[in-house]
Amino acid sequence: MTQTFENIWISSIEHLDEFNSISKSNGWWKSIFNNNKIPNSFPQVSMGAKYIPVVFFAKGSLQLFERQIEFHPDRFEPDNGKVYRNLNIDFRFELPYKTIVLSSYSNPAPFMRAFNIQWLELSGRNNEFPNILLSSGGTRMSHIKKVNEELMELLSDKIPPKRQYTLN
Repeated sequence: MTQTFENIWISSIEHLDEFNSISKSNGWWKSIFNNNKIPNSFPQVSMGAKYIPVVFFAKGSLQLFERQIEFHPDRFEPDNGKVYRNLNIDFRFELPYKTIVLSSYSNPAPFMRAFNIQWLELSGRNNEFPNILLSSGGTRMSHIKKVNEELMELLSDKIPPKRQYTLN
């Protein structure tokens, strides 16, 4: 049985690090007065006449099949009036579960702790692909947390968890 999740955000540790750097250098007050400086190529969303950086570089739908997981990016603007810039509309993946290691990731130094998302991290068993962070999207942290927990539970049944080793 196929399960589809809409409004999925895709990111990476490197993208989150750059997001934090941009956000910390601007501060919330610069965003309010539209004085924030965002690199031209960095993903961002409009908030009225202003643009703010976003924690993801692709947005789309995630499908869980019997033997693999697939991500397909949105290729259109949403109806909610938000305008996105610089999202990667070509980023997609189709990964068999047997090639994936699943873990979770929380940014150790987030811009704002209240909005620190518990991301699901997909990595290749043999480093076949760069690590992928994924999360449910939205503006309500309670909803994001709920959907991410559901995704983690569903994927944990299909993908073995990442093993943690302790050196003595």
